[in-house]
Amino acid sequence: MVVANQVLERGGRVLVLDKAPFCGGNSAEATAGISFPKSQDDANTSFRDDVKAFGRSTAALAEILGRNSLPDMSWLVDQFDLNFSVVAKHAGHSHPRTCRTGDGMPGVTITCALIQRVEKVAEVSDRARVVTKAEVSRFLCRQGNVECCECQKFGRSSKVYGPVILCTGGFAAGAGPGSVLAKYRPDLMNLPTASAEHCTGDALKLGEDVGAKTLDMEWVQLHPTGIGSRICHEVAIPLNRIPVQKQVEVPTQKLSAARLGVLPAPE
Repeated sequence: MVVANQVLERGGRVLVLDKAPFCGGNSAEATAGISFPKSQDDANTSFRDDVKAFGRSTAALAEILGRNSLPDMSWLVDQFDLNFSVVAKHAGHSHPRTCRTGDGMPGVTITCALIQRVEKVAEVSDRARVVTKAEVSRFLCRQGNVECCECQKFGRSSKVYGPVILCTGGFAAGAGPGSVLAKYRPDLMNLPTASAEHCTGDALKLGEDVGAKTLDMEWVQLHPTGIGSRICHEVAIPLNRIPVQKQVEVPTQKLSAARLGVLPAPE
């Protein structure tokens, strides 16, 4: 919906196809918030350095994340009148920077604001249209360029022509043979997932079918306690198999997983 709104801001036309019954995906259920720097100086230093400090970070992408995060937040605040009044410190952060709305439901608040803006345009003009329960089955190319997508809705197939922007998120709900999770992290296939049932990685396969490249797919986020980030990083008391251990610091999820025996200890 970010892409759809920015296309509309620039005078374009947009058709949103979502295979789920409603838009928003897992983002609509998020309770922790979004990580933003406090200032551009923070974005250029500690925010960027935090990204590089754990996991396998790509320097160029870390630079982009640090440079663009503050303008992204300003866009949400200025264009949608969102108020990120609560700031918390979460895993991997050197200081508090996870921002959320004061209503305690940042996922719903942010996604609804974005969706409703597109829907309002759709009500008064033909510049926007949102179609749910529409599953894209393939991209059609001409001379190496995607020119349209073929989608299925209620058993009927149709083709939509024009520039295509592929937006996709998690893929942990598709854990069968041949799934994206089986390809990149078969060791995690026995674990339950918080991903919604539509998060199966279909869009990733569609992109790969026409030559799109993937990056860092093996880095699957793990919530070792099964408790959401907002609770786990602020007031959690993880229960291990032996003692009860109070979490007084804010470790990364990889470290928490190692402590609870879900994954080997990090090197």
